[in-house]
Amino acid sequence: MLESYFLYGLLAGLITLVAGILPLHTCGERECEKHTMNMVSIFGMSLDNIIDGIAITIGYLTNPHVGLIITVAVIIHEIPQDITATLIMKDLGYSARKMLFPILFAAVSYPVGTYIATFIPQAFYEPIIAFVAGTFIYIGIGDLLVEAHKRFNFQVIMSVLSGFIVVFAIEEFMH
Repeated sequence: MLESYFLYGLLAGLITLVAGILPLHTCGERECEKHTMNMVSIFGMSLDNIIDGIAITIGYLTNPHVGLIITVAVIIHEIPQDITATLIMKDLGYSARKMLFPILFAAVSYPVGTYIATFIPQAFYEPIIAFVAGTFIYIGIGDLLVEAHKRFNFQVIMSVLSGFIVVFAIEEFMH
C-alpha cells in the first residue's frame, strides 16, 4: 500500500517537473493573434485521444466503476475541445469536407489507444491511472483555474460545480 502511494507521488512529481521544463503554453483569446489548425495540432489532438483511449481501457480493466468515471471525464473535456477545433477550422475557411479529415483522424485515435492498452501489463495499471488523474488535475489547476480567477465568470463556476455533481452522482449511482 505504501509503495502505491510512493509511486503516485513520484508520478505527480514527474508530471509537475515535465510541465515546468517544457515550454507549454495555451494562449487566451486575446493573447494569440491567429489560431491555426495544421498537422502538428491534428497530431497533438490525436495523441491526446490515444492517451484517453488507453486511460479508459485501463480504467475499465482495473474496475468498471473507475472506467466509467474516466469515460465521463474524457467526454466532458472532449466536447469543448472538439467544438473549439471545429470553430477554429471554420474560422480558417475550412469547408465541411476539409474538416472531416482532422475530425476522423482524431476520432480513430481512441480505438488505437484501446488497442495499445491491451499490450500493457497489469502491473502498470495503477501508475497509468495515477498519471491520467495527475494530468487532469494539472490541467485543471494550471490552465482552467487560473483562467477562472482572471475575472468572475458565472459559466466557469457553474461548469466546475456541474463536474463535481456529475462525478458525485456517478459515484452514488455505482454504490
